[in-house]
Amino acid sequence: MTAHTRMSWRSRLQYSTIAVMLTLITGFLALVFVGVAVYLALAEHFPSSLAALITAGSYLALGLLVTGVAILINKPPRPASGNTAERPSDEVEALSRCLENPALADYIKKHPGRSIATTLIAGVLVGYSDEARALLKSFSQSQSDDC
Repeated sequence: MTAHTRMSWRSRLQYSTIAVMLTLITGFLALVFVGVAVYLALAEHFPSSLAALITAGSYLALGLLVTGVAILINKPPRPASGNTAERPSDEVEALSRCLENPALADYIKKHPGRSIATTLIAGVLVGYSDEARALLKSFSQSQSDDC
């Protein structure tokens, strides 16, 4: 074989696959050794069961962090359309105009617990029932026309 001979794509794929597998195995073994080291370090200061729990919790937190980063990286881009991008801002403006009512603001300030409970119940109801969602949508459109 001369220096100018190129490897086939199958050979390159096989070598790349072997390299990736060896890297993953080495990384996994490194994580195991780090876990053992963390456990042994914690076992000097805590009971062994608590040290194991802290080590497992650390691995769980690391796994959740890696999963969250992977989800953020692989998140598909949102399609941009002119009508749907402007519509929520119009609805927000209409809602903010309706909420400028001083009586409503005073009620919320006087009864914050009731306001939160009402909002939570309405959110669950609207999220669960299609009919309630349609009724609320027609009501909010009629109110935004009035405001």
